[in-house]
Amino acid sequence: EYKTGGTVDTGAPVIPIDLRKIVIDLPVGADVGTISDMSRLFGFPFEQISRNDISRYLVKDDVKQAFKRTLEAQGYDVVGGEGLVFEEEFDDEYLRAEYLVGAKITSIEANLCAQQSGTLLSTISGGSGIKGKIFIAVDWTVYNRLERKTVFSGSSEGFVDRDTPNREGVSLILTDAFEMAAYNLGKSQEFRELLSYTDDGYSSMTDITEVEESGMDMHGGIEPFYAPVSISDRSLSTTPLPSQMDYLKHSTVMVSAGAGHGSGFFIDQNMILTNHHVVGAAKRVRITFPDKKGSVTGYVITFDAKRDVALIKLDITSLESIPTYVPPMRTEWPNVGETVFVIGTPRMASLEGTLTEGIVSANRRDFKYGYRQNYIQADVTIHGGNSGGPLFDANGNVIGIAVAGFDPTGHSIDTGLNLFIPIGEALDALGIS
Repeated sequence: EYKTGGTVDTGAPVIPIDLRKIVIDLPVGADVGTISDMSRLFGFPFEQISRNDISRYLVKDDVKQAFKRTLEAQGYDVVGGEGLVFEEEFDDEYLRAEYLVGAKITSIEANLCAQQSGTLLSTISGGSGIKGKIFIAVDWTVYNRLERKTVFSGSSEGFVDRDTPNREGVSLILTDAFEMAAYNLGKSQEFRELLSYTDDGYSSMTDITEVEESGMDMHGGIEPFYAPVSISDRSLSTTPLPSQMDYLKHSTVMVSAGAGHGSGFFIDQNMILTNHHVVGAAKRVRITFPDKKGSVTGYVITFDAKRDVALIKLDITSLESIPTYVPPMRTEWPNVGETVFVIGTPRMASLEGTLTEGIVSANRRDFKYGYRQNYIQADVTIHGGNSGGPLFDANGNVIGIAVAGFDPTGHSIDTGLNLFIPIGEALDALGIS
C-alpha cells in the first residue's frame, strides 16, 4: 500500500540527500500510451502519447518536491525546500547534501482520457481536463560526493489511477506516479541502511534545533559534548617562507562541501581551520591533501557563522601515511607594509598549493563588511577557492584566514582589496586556546 511500510529510525541521524538529476531514458520515437477524447463517441479516435509528450509534461520542480515530501515522511533528510527564497539560503542548504540521487525513468505506460469543457460528460462529472492511469519505472543511482563514487543502484515502480479530471492532469498523474516510485525506493532496506549514519564520531553531533533549544548563541554551532580545544603553542618561525615551502605546502588542504571547494589548514595534527561559508550547513566534508596524496572525511565539530570560521576534526589514524605540517601562529597584528603570502586552491582543484605574495595594506578595526568586525587588509592575490586558507607572514607564521575580496567589476577578478580574519580572533571565536 502507498503511504505504509518501513521508515527510517528517526531517532538516529540520517545522511542528507539531494535529488540532483532526473532524465527520461526511453527510445527515440517511442509511444508510451494513449489518450482518448471522451467528448466523442466511445472516446474514439485514440491518440498515441509520445516520449516528447511526456518530456513536456514532466515538471521537474514539482517532481523534486514530491520526492522530498514522500522521503521526508519516511524519516529521510532531503535538502532544499519550498520555503527557501534567497540564493544564500539555497547555497547553504545544498552544501549539506552528502549523497546525490539520480533518477532515470526507463518505462512509462499511460492510458488517459480528456474531457472537454462544455460537454454533457464534463457537466455530469463536474469537471474538465485529463484523468487516467500512468505506470512508471525508475532506475535510481546514489553518488557519495565525499568519497567520489556511486554507492547504490536500484529500481522501483509507481502506479496512479486518477479518476478526477484536471486541466494539469498529465503533469499531476506523472508526478504522483513518480512520488509512489520514490516512496517504494524509501522502503528499500538497502536504501535505508545506506542513509543511516553508523559512524560514532558523527552520531553525537547535534542538530540546529537542539542548539536553538539550548539557548546557545545562534551564530555558532557546537557538539553537545564539545570541549574547548587546546592546541600546542609552537615557537614562531624566523626562517624566510620560500625556504620552507616543502613544509608549508603540507599545512594546507582543499575542503569540499557541495559542488564547490575552499581551502583550510592544520592548527593541530587532526584539526583543520577554515571558513564557515566553505562548509555551510554540512556536517561532514571531504578533505583532500596536497599533491592529491589522499583524501579523508572530516567532521565539522564547531563553527561561528558571524566570524565566518569553522573547525574540522579528522580521524588521526587515517593520516598516518599522509605528510602534514602544523605551522606556528602569530596572534599579534601585522605591521602595515609587511610582506605576506597565501597558499590555497584558487578556482580549480588542479591549482592546489598555489602560492601568492603581497603586502599588508591596512589593519581594519571595526570594519563594516556584513557585521562590524576586525580584518587584515592585504593586496595578496586570492580567488574563489582560497577561502579558508592561511595568510602567512614573511617567515611562514599564520597571521590570518582568507575570507573575502572586493570585486566592483562583477567579473570575479582579484582587485587587490582582500580581507583576512586575524588568526587570534578566529581561535577565540571557536574557543581554541
